[in-house]
Order: sequence, then structure tokens, then C-alpha cells
Amino acid sequence: MNSFCFASMSVFIGAMCALTRFTEILLLSILVFSVITVSGQERIKAQVGDSVLLPCVYDKGLVPDTADVFWRDNNNSVVLEIIKKKPDLTGQNNKYKNRVTSFESEYGRGNFSIQMTNLQLDDSSSYECHIIKVDFIQKLVLTVSERRVGAADSTSPGAAGGAVATSTCFLRTLLPVCLCLILSALP
Repeated sequence: MNSFCFASMSVFIGAMCALTRFTEILLLSILVFSVITVSGQERIKAQVGDSVLLPCVYDKGLVPDTADVFWRDNNNSVVLEIIKKKPDLTGQNNKYKNRVTSFESEYGRGNFSIQMTNLQLDDSSSYECHIIKVDFIQKLVLTVSERRVGAADSTSPGAAGGAVATSTCFLRTLLPVCLCLILSALP
């Protein structure tokens, strides 16, 4: 944590002295929730043959036109590079050739998401999108499973047989609420 976080926590703890036990626990839970949210990874599940959207959206301001964006997998292989807001396929790993696309019209909005098509089991990996000029990193975990035998295409998760992103945000939201309820019951 940086010094701002420590200063914020000491002010927060000082303010808690005047609060009821329930309110104190609720505010502490929200603080814990905030720290957990920052360190979370989005998890995406899909099946062999599906297409999936791997999100990378910077919404903290404008991304400079000279910003470079690097998509890498857990082996540090090049999934896609975007140099000065143009896709650069020269260093792309053969595994991803003709299967990964981006949305150039969205770059100006800070959206550097990619679509990966024709997923294979060996696409299961962690992925990182790093926007260099603004020091932003989006971490994702993609899990690709075998297509279930007898499963009709209409029952595939997501629209048009696409993959479903299962963010842990809902579960992280429940953590402070449960913690608050448990601790408020203590004497």
C-alpha cells in the first residue's frame, strides 16, 4: 500500500471511535472489500470452438495516442500488440494468428478489448492487457473446457454461443455484508 492508503486508513480508524459497533464493522468491511476489488482477476469460462471477448477498458481518463498496449498470455507470448493505436501483428505468436481481433474504432474510448475465436483447450491461461503510458494492467483468467456431448448449440452460454464472463464481483460484494452480520452478532 502507498502512504495515501495508510493515511486514509488512520483517518478512517480515528473516525470509527465515535461510531456504533455495527457502523464500525460495516465501514471496516467496505474498506476490506475495496482492497479485495483492486486485486481481483476476472474469470471467463468458455468451451472449445467458442469465441470469447477478453475485456481491457481504461476508464480513468484519456489514453495518449502514443500509448502502446500489450496483450500477453501466461507464457509471455504475444497475443496482440497495439502500437500507437494500430494493431501490430508482426510479433504475434502463431497460436493466435487469424484468431484474435481488436476493435480499432473503440481505442479512442480506452477500449482495447480483444476477441479470440475458435477456442482450444490450450487457450486456457491467464492473460494480461498492459497499457504502458498510463501504467494500467487488466488481468484475466480464461478457462476452456471440452464441449459437452449432446449439448445443443442453443444451450451454449452467452449470446450466439459465446462465452460467459463470471466476475467474482458478486461474491466479493457478499463478503462485507456477511462479515458485518457475523461480527454484529458478537458481544
